[in-house]
Amino acid sequence: MKIKQLTQAITLTLVLGGCSLAPKYVTPEVALAEQWVGVALKEQGSKDVAPSELGWQAFFTDPRLQKLIATALTYNHDLKKVKVK
Repeated sequence: MKIKQLTQAITLTLVLGGCSLAPKYVTPEVALAEQWVGVALKEQGSKDVAPSELGWQAFFTDPRLQKLIATALTYNHDLKKVKVK
């Protein structure tokens, strides 16, 4: 008898746990500019240059981050292997 009641209690808990009483989430409207011009492009003053043509130094202006990236590129052995080929 106790096992039947325990099974019913667990089943009821699982069934009710699947029901959500929270309201449905509505995505807010966000105003976006037609074209985004990043800091790197503004600093260079040229809108004719594609972001893919800029070096990583133009995007990452933090000196600590630039040092970290330079160190990573220096010690990247896989990149050196590809460069040799």
